[in-house]
Amino acid sequence: MHYKIHSLLYRQDITTATQLFEELRYLIDILPDWVEKKNNWLIAHPSKKIVALNELGFSEDALVYVEYLIVNKKTISIVLADENEDDSIITILYKNTSFISLERYLLTVTIKSLSVHNAMDDFISIFRSLVNYKGWRFKYILLDTEQYRLNQREVFEDRLPVGWMLYLPVKIKHDDVPSAYKIFDIESNPGSIVVSKSVFNGNELFDITCANNVEIELAVNGLLPLIKGL
Repeated sequence: MHYKIHSLLYRQDITTATQLFEELRYLIDILPDWVEKKNNWLIAHPSKKIVALNELGFSEDALVYVEYLIVNKKTISIVLADENEDDSIITILYKNTSFISLERYLLTVTIKSLSVHNAMDDFISIFRSLVNYKGWRFKYILLDTEQYRLNQREVFEDRLPVGWMLYLPVKIKHDDVPSAYKIFDIESNPGSIVVSKSVFNGNELFDITCANNVEIELAVNGLLPLIKGL
């Protein structure tokens, strides 16, 4: 099963190379103890191989490279993978969208497969930990499988998809989306996680229909944002 966590956030802290890697370390630490999660993370670099993160912390080469991007006001695009590089099971993209805001970032975790800790509750725990990180303010977090979003299996071209689950920074009640499998509120946060199914396969017609129904109900109630303007 192929998993992908997509998210859009606004950073709340001053941008430094150290702070960005602190945030990435936090993300890696909250991921479950997947066998596929390695200890050494490489950063994609145009000219040399750099181990960015390991058990000892951040490498000086990685900090210098990202600090150069910050000082020269270049697009910050951090791609992390393990020693297998292109064959890594897990890759992480942390990229700013400076044409809109210097603090607006896309954060994506792509997972080619998982052997354990891949149930709904495992991903709900990840969502909760992401939302509760004080340095980030999320516009959305969504999880799909089998490239549901990439293959355009959602209902609306101009709105967010739901896929397996979607976090939005608004309170959503089950009356708003009766087709949803479950809705989880986030403590101390005006947000909710809408889950379309207990187990979700973005290739299965029934699962796609479940996600589509949730998307339609959210849209009808004015709760499914347009992608433009996020």
